[in-house]
Amino acid sequence: MKKVAVIGSVIAILLVVNVALAGDNPSGTPFQAIWNAITNLQSQITNIQLIPGPQGLPGEPGLQGIQGEPGAQGLQGETGPQGRQGIQGEPGSQGEQGEMGASGETGPQGPQGLQGPKGDPGEPSWDETRIADLEARVVYLENLNQPPEPQGFSAYANFKRGLSQYLSITDADQVGLNITHDMTIEGWIYLEADMPNNTDYEIVSKYDIDYNIDSRAYRFYLSTYGTQALYLNTSQDGSNEVANNAAWSPIAQIWYHVAVTRTLTTTKFYVNGMQLSTNNQFHTSTTICDNSASFIVGQLGVTPDDYWNGKMDDLRIWNVARTPAEILANKDIELTGAEAGLMGYWKFNGNALDSSLNGNDLTNNNGVTFIAY
Repeated sequence: MKKVAVIGSVIAILLVVNVALAGDNPSGTPFQAIWNAITNLQSQITNIQLIPGPQGLPGEPGLQGIQGEPGAQGLQGETGPQGRQGIQGEPGSQGEQGEMGASGETGPQGPQGLQGPKGDPGEPSWDETRIADLEARVVYLENLNQPPEPQGFSAYANFKRGLSQYLSITDADQVGLNITHDMTIEGWIYLEADMPNNTDYEIVSKYDIDYNIDSRAYRFYLSTYGTQALYLNTSQDGSNEVANNAAWSPIAQIWYHVAVTRTLTTTKFYVNGMQLSTNNQFHTSTTICDNSASFIVGQLGVTPDDYWNGKMDDLRIWNVARTPAEILANKDIELTGAEAGLMGYWKFNGNALDSSLNGNDLTNNNGVTFIAY
């Protein structure tokens, strides 16, 4: 900094001398060289880069001054007067509401319908007919799951109604088929087609349709006269008959096991081992006539009528009333033929021979065929 001050002083002196000698015009000849030298020197001095000297040690900080006392708070200015509130604009007028459309006229009320006729009073809750009908429906539903063929058998007999086919044995040749007291008839049946109305299809009969004395004993058949049902007709005197039945409507082309049992007081019907009705079917005849009619499978009486149309298998006739448990337990198995009370047993395994101990072999009429499963 001292160097700069000295150089600055030299320049100032030279400028004074130069002005004194030359006045305001530095272009005078005697001093031109001096002026040029001064200008040159001034330019060099201006371009000199000053190098700072070493920095001295920092001095110790001085003592902090005593803090001055705060000045007194100025007086609060007076609150200016509140400005006037502007005038509120007037609300716009509400638009007019559109007119409501005219309501349509209500149509005239239609006349009240006539009250239906009063229903018949229901039957008593324990009405036997209704119970039997419901039980028959249950059996019908169970039959929908029935296997398409009997289980445990090898062949069956096939009857064609249009060809008047049936199997038979004369009264003179039969043994034990004139059953006069308790009895059971059972076997597997199969309808080829639905039965027409007002028709009988015979399963078993020892019965003539004539009203001659000693012509009727028993017949087991399916009928569509009125309500479709299984029937067992018996006669005590060979002429007058008592008909017991249980409503049942089989489906064509499905196998069913059917059975009927009779004692001196009751008759019961079974399908697939289940009783069609829990109510006993009562009858008035106590014994069954020991008649002279032929025993026939698939047809009624000496005067040909009521032919079966379909199949049969494992047909059995007993001189005892089998229990529900016995019917259910044995319907799907072949018997030995030596069972107590078994009067006739036809397996139809290729023929119409009797497998019981009585030898009641049947005659084939008009070509009943035997077909393996």
